[in-house]
Amino acid sequence: MSSHYIIREDQEPGLLILDPLVVDSAVIPSLLEWGPTVMITQQAVPYIFQHNFKIDALYIYDLLPDHVNTMLEYQKPYDLYLSESNSVIHDTKEYLDKRGISGLNIVGEITPLLKEAIYSDLQDITTTVYFKNAKYYYVSDGNFSKWSTPGHGFFIEPEVKVKTKGLKNLDQSHYKAEREGKIWIEADQAFWLGEIIL
Repeated sequence: MSSHYIIREDQEPGLLILDPLVVDSAVIPSLLEWGPTVMITQQAVPYIFQHNFKIDALYIYDLLPDHVNTMLEYQKPYDLYLSESNSVIHDTKEYLDKRGISGLNIVGEITPLLKEAIYSDLQDITTTVYFKNAKYYYVSDGNFSKWSTPGHGFFIEPEVKVKTKGLKNLDQSHYKAEREGKIWIEADQAFWLGEIIL
């Protein structure tokens, strides 16, 4: 496995929930199982009321109504940040650095703005983005490996020339694991790797 994807023991990645509605309902509870540091945006506040889990930080874009502040009383203590929507990733990086956390799971839509923020602010943070039925890895060094099961699907964005081991090529950018075991993907440039999770 590339050292870029190793999470040290006792160092659970942080969890940033940008939009809880872009993934299957089972994804966030599975990410919460190990008690990560949880950061949410203002957009995700109704989700915590419905699912009752503890947050560590809240990024708001404007002042919250009094009734929402009252409802958040049970969450205290948590850190509150007034952030521009385009600075949440930068603010998250600073938050993680202060706590010595070197990994981050993000639940949100993969947009050009999010990709750019990850390129510029999270180069030294192992980052996985959960969106729809996949989790995405930004493979900055062009090398990726992991244990997989037979038939498990992967795709690469943008289409780049890669060398693979343990994967069957389905088309120019889609692959599936041939058998249980380690798979490898190697490219001469950075790429986004999507892994089908549902």
